[in-house]
Parts: sequence; structure tokens; C-alpha cells
Amino acid sequence: MSAQGAERSAIQQRLADSRPLGPAEIGQVLAGVRRAAGGTAFRFTAERGGFGAEILFETDGHVRFIRSQVNSTMSFTDYTGRAARYCDGTFASGELVIEYRQAGAGWTVKTRESSPADLLRPVFDMLVGLKPLRDDGLTSDGARALSAGWNPKTTMTREKVTGGRGAANAGSSTFALADPSVSGVETLVIDPMSLLPARWTFTFTASSSQRSGTRTLPYRFEYDSLLTLEPPRTGVAPPACVEPPGPGFPPGGFLR
Repeated sequence: MSAQGAERSAIQQRLADSRPLGPAEIGQVLAGVRRAAGGTAFRFTAERGGFGAEILFETDGHVRFIRSQVNSTMSFTDYTGRAARYCDGTFASGELVIEYRQAGAGWTVKTRESSPADLLRPVFDMLVGLKPLRDDGLTSDGARALSAGWNPKTTMTREKVTGGRGAANAGSSTFALADPSVSGVETLVIDPMSLLPARWTFTFTASSSQRSGTRTLPYRFEYDSLLTLEPPRTGVAPPACVEPPGPGFPPGGFLR
């Protein structure tokens, strides 16, 4: 057995063991999950309907492509892994993101810098290890649950991304929320045999008058060996620079 195979086997055995995982062990588990899932496209779908996206990320946890559709509009987001530049030549704080939108027969293409409020950012911050996770033990179906507290008072204050290379930048990032009225717990469930993410849930309490009370939003990861993702061929060259972001968080937010 190769060294990588032996490490994978050790992680599988540890995930099946009911003893609590320590911080170092959680880090090893996440590294194994990234290796197992990196380079494999999957669907991330709300169990109650209403949202779905097709996603590809790399073995370091860096999100590469996200494709989603709302009504008749198709969106494809390419996280290039390259540092974004403003049109005055200075570097932006995030990586270069190319966004494709299709409505009808035509496509629009624009560029921007990545944001802490990007779609699905909380899920992938967990996979990369940007958040301190705790072990919630074995689930009823024998999977492993890891969770992180969602703190509305913690905001992104010192993010510095120099190319978006996932775990390589873990030490330079904190977290952010797109809605300061929300607090709760997000939970990532890992299959102990495949080491693939199986489910993600967000349990939160909203303090706003429009969304009061506690809710749990369950999502599932679906894997299809025939699913492939690549940028659309539009014939339109994306802009080479980005404009400074406007006030607040970008439209669409990180969670729908």
C-alpha cells in the first residue's frame, strides 16, 4: 500500500471510531476530504428544493467553477486563481473572478474580485479549514459530523488572497457574514468510507422581523461521474481588470 493509501485508510478508520476528534485530527480529516473530492464535479442541492449548483474545486479546497440556474438564467462563475487588478493597475484584495450570464441566446461576461460573501463561501471555508471546527461525533447513518459556530459579530477584517489557492491562504483569512442579523451553527457531514462531503446544514436564528425564529437549511452533495464543468464558449473576451466593489455585499450573497 502506498503512503497516500495508508493515510487514507487511517483517516477512514479514525472517522468510524466514536472517540472525539482533536483539532489536529480534524485538520488531517479535512486534508483527506479535499484530496478525495478535489477535481470531481458534484451537485450541491437544497433538500427542500429551491436551490442547486454544480461545483468543481481543487485538491487544496480552492473553488474553481460554480454553475447554477435560476429560472431561465444560467450563471457560470470561474474562480481563476489569479490575483485581480483594478483598472488603474493596482492589485485588488481578492482573486480574479469571471462571471458568465446567459439569458436567452446571448451571454454577458464580466470580471470582479472575489468576496467573503461569495455564493457558498461558508461551505468551502469549512472544507479549507478557515474556521475552527468541532467534532459532533457519528451520525445515525454512521457518517461524521463537524460543526462551526456562526458568529454575526465576526467580520472579515484582514483577508488577503494572492491567487485564491485555497488552504495555502488559510492563515490570512477570517470569516464574514452576509447578513449581520443571522447567527447559528453550520454542520458538515463526511462519509467515512469515500471521505466525500455528504451533507451540509445551517441552523440559525434570525433576529430580523421578517425571519424570526430558528430554522435549519439542509443541503446534500450529489456525485455524478458524467458531470463535467468548463467555462462556456461565448466568443466574448472577459475584461482584463475589475472595478472597485460598491458598498455592502455583492448581489446574490453567499447563501440562497
